[in-house]
Amino acid sequence: MANFENGTYLELLGQYDAAKDEYLSAFLEKHEGGISVGLNTRSAEGTAAFLKSKGVESKIGDGTIKFEGMDEPPPVFWRWVEIREGTFLSDAIFLIEYTPARMTYRKNHPERYGQTSHQNNAKNISSVWIAVRDVEAASKRFEHIGLARKKTFNFPEMSAKGVESEISRTAGGRRHRSGYPGSQLSGLQENPSGIRAQV
Repeated sequence: MANFENGTYLELLGQYDAAKDEYLSAFLEKHEGGISVGLNTRSAEGTAAFLKSKGVESKIGDGTIKFEGMDEPPPVFWRWVEIREGTFLSDAIFLIEYTPARMTYRKNHPERYGQTSHQNNAKNISSVWIAVRDVEAASKRFEHIGLARKKTFNFPEMSAKGVESEISRTAGGRRHRSGYPGSQLSGLQENPSGIRAQV
């Protein structure tokens, strides 16, 4: 895991038992790269209710992590909202609420979460790029779940155009945004294809 100054982070996942997660094992048979983007939310229930009001089915779950040296079972550290499999955006985005227990543990055990300063001067993740088959259709799907469309731009070197959607979270006075270039990417799932890190 690579942690950054503002709490954003990258997770690298290496599967050790392919039978336990068919989606990840099927993805790794053909690809390496981004699987999904996790957006921090204040309330899992509030997010699920908002999605329901938009006609988007979702489910809520919870999770934790047991670090080496933990004697007792850890408390719930996060609650996630998953957009129902097979619906639009189900492969691209999930939403996550971090619990007070995680925040307390993180404060008391900073050594568990690694360093946030890096030799390459990366400070935070400022945008996520998602490759899509139809950029206009994808933009509408993102708007439908509350991610406002901000601007459009062209990538002539990729023969593609992009739409930038804004996430209403600020850190250090800067807005965090997700951008996604779109072209006719036949045969590809709509998964994150890259990130931009602020330095």
